Amino acid sequence: MKLKIGAHKYKLRFTDIRAQLDSNDCGDVDKEKGFVNIDETLMKSEQVASIIHEVFHIVNSELNHELLESLSQQWTAFLMDNKLLKVEKLLKEEG
Repeated sequence: MKLKIGAHKYKLRFTDIRAQLDSNDCGDVDKEKGFVNIDETLMKSEQVASIIHEVFHIVNSELNHELLESLSQQWTAFLMDNKLLKVEKLLKEEG
């Protein structure tokens, strides 16, 4: 899936990011190549939260990381609980 964030386009990729980075990170952003990478081993709800978390990083890199994590979890719950997010479409990886 492609994400337009601000003036830029990113490709959403699902991969075993924790094994690749040897860390507990659930996602990361590669601004040079235009990728938002999300760990494919996470539960769907955690994948959604990680996507929102990484988007917040792109939109505002100055946010305190703990605040950013809290906001991403809260927004994920709000969007999913109220069925305002097409989760299956968001998590579908394009070939």
